[in-house]
Amino acid sequence: MIAALSALAILAPACQSYSSQLVRAQAFYQESRYEDALAIFRYLGPNEGALEPRQRVRYYYLRGMTDVRLGFKDDARYWLALARASLKSAASGLTPEEADRLELTLNDLNEDHRRTMRGYVETVEAQAMSCRWSSDCEDGYVCKANQCVSTDS
Repeated sequence: MIAALSALAILAPACQSYSSQLVRAQAFYQESRYEDALAIFRYLGPNEGALEPRQRVRYYYLRGMTDVRLGFKDDARYWLALARASLKSAASGLTPEEADRLELTLNDLNEDHRRTMRGYVETVEAQAMSCRWSSDCEDGYVCKANQCVSTDS
């Protein structure tokens, strides 16, 4: 009996601890202490399953928004996409304003990603073009050894 109570006493604060750590990370985020918030989010990461569904939505959202503030766009897209997907099962995890901000931010990040990928594809296609003269190449490229190469090279 004493062993069971001891185990309960040890395990109960762990769940409480994850919730309180999420609250602490949110406070850091709201104070613009993004590096501190991210450190806590990284600590929580392996244990996100211990959070209630609505807390998990907040975790995904806040972690994604923290990554946005720190310039980690790819990470932000990942976490905000998880937040959006999780909202279906735990809509109370975010306020209406946060849900709107989530949509706007994720849409902006996705559009930025699409633009980046389009530019990359155009660059690869232009580099792969064969040519005889620089006039055969796209703007910003010249013909060298029968291949269009960037003038930045």
